[in-house]
Parts: sequence; C-alpha cells; structure tokens
Amino acid sequence: MNRREALARLGALFGGGLMAPSLLRAEQTTGTVTGAAVGSTAAKSGAPLTIAHITDTHITNEYASEKWVAHCLNRIQAHPAKPTMILHTGDIIMDSVHTPLPRVEEYWKIWNATAKNELSLPIHYAIGNHDVWGTRYIKADADKLRPAEPLFGKGLVKERLGLPKLYTSVDAGSWQVIMLDSINPFSNVRPDGTYDWIAKIDDEQRAWLTKELAEIPSDKPVLICSHIPILQITTMASQKPQEETGSYLLGPKDMMTDARQFVDLFRKHPNVKLCLSGHTHYQSLVKLNEATYFNAGSVCGAQWRHMDMDPARPGFTIVKLYPDGRFEYEYEAYGWKPTAEVKAA
Repeated sequence: MNRREALARLGALFGGGLMAPSLLRAEQTTGTVTGAAVGSTAAKSGAPLTIAHITDTHITNEYASEKWVAHCLNRIQAHPAKPTMILHTGDIIMDSVHTPLPRVEEYWKIWNATAKNELSLPIHYAIGNHDVWGTRYIKADADKLRPAEPLFGKGLVKERLGLPKLYTSVDAGSWQVIMLDSINPFSNVRPDGTYDWIAKIDDEQRAWLTKELAEIPSDKPVLICSHIPILQITTMASQKPQEETGSYLLGPKDMMTDARQFVDLFRKHPNVKLCLSGHTHYQSLVKLNEATYFNAGSVCGAQWRHMDMDPARPGFTIVKLYPDGRFEYEYEAYGWKPTAEVKAA
C-alpha cells in the first residue's frame, strides 16, 4: 500500500476523501490543512453552504491586533469560496477575566469598530471564557459588584454584542447552525479566593438544546459551535503523563465537563454532523459515532505576543457544508507576520 492509498483509507473513516495527516496529530501545521474532502460525489448532491470559522481573536490595544484582525476578515470576505457567514467561537477580546472595566470597555470598542468597518458578512458568536467579565475577581469584590453592576459576568458581553441571549439556533438553509455558551462561571471559589468557572452548559441551555434538536427534521444536518471543545485531544498530546499513574488528565477548562451528555444526546440525533470549537489555539480532530469534532487554530496565534512564532499558525477555517450531511474544511493562514509593533495600528 502506498502513502496515498493509506491516506485515502484513513480519510474514508472521517466522511470520505483524503484526510491530511497533520489533522491526525495534535500539533500545529505550517500551512493550509484540508480535511474530510468530499470530492465530486458530494458536489453532485447539491451546492454547499460555505461558512468561515474564526476563533480566539483576543483583540487588544497592543500588538497591532486591530490591524491583523481586519486583515483576517478581509481575507475571508475576498476568499474564492465566497463564504456567506462567519461563525466566531469566542475569546473575542483579549481578557476580561480579571481586568478592570475601563480597559475591558476599550477592548470591546476596538472589536466593535473593527467589525463595523471591516465586516460585510453576518456573524454569529459563541462566547469564550475571556469574554466574561470578572471570573477571576476576588470573591468579596465580585459579591459587591454582581448586585450593583448589571454588566458584571456575562452582562457586558451580551450588551456589547447586542445579544439577547448567549445561545441560539440559526436556520442556514440546508443546515441548522447552533451556537452554544460553554462557559459556566462562578461555580466555585479557588484557593486564592478568586471565583472560578468550568466548561459546561447550564441546565436551562441543555433543556433548550434537547428540545431544539428534537424539533429539527432528522434529515437536516446540524453544525454545533462552542468555545470550549466538546471533545479534543490537543491538551493530552501536549502534556506529560502523571508520574504516579501514567495517566493523562484533562482539567475542567480543557474540554466540556458534560461531554458524555453531549455524546449521549448526539446518539439520539445522528444528524449532528460537525462540531466546531476554539480555546486551545491548536488544531485537533476527533471522530466519534456520526459526529466530527474539529478544534481550530486561533486568529491570534499565541495571543499575538510570541514574535518568534510560526507565522502560519494564526488562521481561519473555510467550511463547506453539503445538503447530504457531508462537509469539507480547510484551515488557512491569513498572512500574519511577526512584528515589533506594540500599539494597535
């Protein structure tokens, strides 16, 4: 068996076509990645819905992030695949976890101005942990702020993005697109006295998702987006096993802590075909039952700061969704280059 035949067999396990070997490893690639290419067979089944997936823009007033995010958005909108919408899976701004409100407001102003000036496509959001204000505040300070400041917690991100709620279902024609809020803040208190958060959806959102999937026609494929991956392997691949047991541990922020509930729910709804996420800033692929879980690289790379970083790492994903439930995706660099610039252009 030659290399091409081996890759073809691997690709068949993931929905048909060739699977780039880089997607079978939890590491960053140096160029364009194409996965689950469906080829001419899927093309005959109908024209695809083409979307762009971005994640972890971490926009700030430093490192020329405003310029590079604008460049990324322009590359997407000029893409020959002609995406019709953008899905952003969170960490839109650099950090509001333990940042004073005036600085957080500055980040949101930069994001909103960039989106207003550069975006011509509709955009849908699944917020990230860095978008929630105050999840690492000292408990005493947070207890004072929460009743007095309606923007505390998720109030600020909802207001700045103009979202009535942080999870939604979008009828995109041949596919249904569901955006989830995977950040569950203030669930406990850390040893240093600050609040904490875990990766999961709350009971209200789970009941909504269960009802929503039950109402979507069984022959209509579903794409689900969340900031935290429902399933991922990058964290395990980048850490060493525990010395005592030799096991790998995933923390409550690395992957959805209610992943098993998602898997059980998706078994009842095999039309859930693709789940997109961010958070880790690296690419990984997991295929389980009928669903494929693709965790994309970030727009910001390593939060803009690592000037010796591989310039091909920051990127976006073009996803083609075919009416029969198959799909193809391509992760592309958008041209970020290491720079000594500090302030946004």
